[in-house]
Amino acid sequence: MGLSNAAGTGSVYDSGCPYTVQENARLEIRAQYVPDSEHHFYRSNRNLYSPARGVVTELCNLIWPGSDVSVLSNAKYAFWGITFTFILFGGSNCLLLLTQIFSIDPAIYESARIEGASDSQIDLYITLPLLRPMIGTISVMAANYGLLLYNEIALITSGGPDNTTYSLSYYIYKTSLGSTKLNFARGNTAGVIQFILGIVIVCLINRAFRSDTSD
Repeated sequence: MGLSNAAGTGSVYDSGCPYTVQENARLEIRAQYVPDSEHHFYRSNRNLYSPARGVVTELCNLIWPGSDVSVLSNAKYAFWGITFTFILFGGSNCLLLLTQIFSIDPAIYESARIEGASDSQIDLYITLPLLRPMIGTISVMAANYGLLLYNEIALITSGGPDNTTYSLSYYIYKTSLGSTKLNFARGNTAGVIQFILGIVIVCLINRAFRSDTSD
């Protein structure tokens, strides 16, 4: 009953959507098995990019009248469309940075101003160095998110069109389980490469931001 209800909701997207009714039903069913936050992300972005009523489509029509650009179904724009959705996650990073900024002792800034430091010098030589550990933490989180990116790709584009929005995690799934030509060896190899890349990237970030040493 749950699957039939989910499949029925596929008709909520009209014929202007770049996906067929059957594809919408399949994506709606898949969306039932992801966390609520990812589910809402999926729905909001499907409507954001809908050719029939999407905000992005309307903006494109204002800039290029009569263009009727379908971002997610166009191989030229799909990658940038998916990339744009991650701007929405910038709010949490801003909150982390603001929390770190507010935790800086105001006496440090006052001493710098007494010594004649300008605002730009204070930002460059005081604020940024003190934010370095937090920037390193955010960089690690972003790298981890990028390497493990799967739900958004699977729910919004399924790697298409023309494989322009594939992620490493989605490639592992499609290679190992998501097609009729299963290749567990290649999927396991890609998983090991993903693990190694994660370690290398974290080490490079720690080295760049000196996150593994105390100031």
